[in-house]
Amino acid sequence: MDVPTHADSDGPVPAGALCARCRYELAGLEPTGVCPECGLDVATSWPAWDLRRGEPEGVEDLRAEVSVLLVLAAMVGVQASVAAVAAVIELLPVRANVRGDASAGVGVVFAIVTLGVLYVLTGVLRVVRPNARGPVAHGNPARRAIVMGTIMAGAGMVATLVAGPVFSMFFAGVSVPLLVVAVAAWLLGLLILYGGASTHAQQTLQRAGVAERRTLLEEAPGLLPVAGIALVPIAAIGLVPWPAVWAAVLVGVALGQTALVLRCWRAQRALDGLAAPRS
Repeated sequence: MDVPTHADSDGPVPAGALCARCRYELAGLEPTGVCPECGLDVATSWPAWDLRRGEPEGVEDLRAEVSVLLVLAAMVGVQASVAAVAAVIELLPVRANVRGDASAGVGVVFAIVTLGVLYVLTGVLRVVRPNARGPVAHGNPARRAIVMGTIMAGAGMVATLVAGPVFSMFFAGVSVPLLVVAVAAWLLGLLILYGGASTHAQQTLQRAGVAERRTLLEEAPGLLPVAGIALVPIAAIGLVPWPAVWAAVLVGVALGQTALVLRCWRAQRALDGLAAPRS
């Protein structure tokens, strides 16, 4: 089956164009219409679905997006791992001064890694365009989720690292609620970012002609933070210490980011294969 090209975008959609969401055959529809199966705008899927027939600029743009998402996922995974270590230290049966020294050392490492994550987040905002056009028009909903998650997670990190200590020193009465809000925005932003980046990488694989492969290693870790949150009611009645709940959630976040790294790496390799013959 011939795959339509960008130059064929005028008039009804020819054979070979598939809906980006449900893979419905869009042949004969107007580019201004919607998919009759799932309601997604035809313009989201057409004419930029198949990267093997797309412009080199589109491949390069997508590769830049996937690359920065891969780096971000790796950094967030390290960040969550360091925070999990800090939570585990609180559970260790050691003297208070030893625990305090260990926590301080881990805290310094965490602050350094978090600054690195914030820097990469600014790179995401520079590279990922929430409403791309032309040869990279496909995947705009995922891009918008990535940008929204990036802003929320970044704001939560800044508020936790800066506003938290400031309010603790000068406005102790409101520091705890503000920290709760900041951490909640941080985690919610990471969740939205994870969903958008994972979807974007998977769509890129499909567009590059890679057979769909949702492996257990890529899918299951995304549910692990939820498993940690499920311990909250048990901790609320005193059966599990709160640092254990926090550690479980953070380990889940780290494993979820590892799965995202794997998916982005596969997408990057697929794009490298498309770009190589054109160079």
